[in-house]
Amino acid sequence: MRHGEDSSMSKKLENKRVAILAADGFEQSELEEPMNALEEAGADLSIVSTKADNIQGMHHAVKATLSRSTFRWISAARGL
Repeated sequence: MRHGEDSSMSKKLENKRVAILAADGFEQSELEEPMNALEEAGADLSIVSTKADNIQGMHHAVKATLSRSTFRWISAARGL
């Protein structure tokens, strides 16, 4: 929670479902920072990919690891 923010603001997305679409080669910080903010706001978060497997993040030009294993293949995400 940010300084000066009350607890009701931190859960403004509670009971809301949010999907983030990401593909191989994404910049890891550009996925993780919004993902963390959405989770802090109480969102039920899914990461959707064009691949059935895990996707590879990047940290600038170097391969990074994604510490999140919740992925859905885009064709299986219709029920989101």
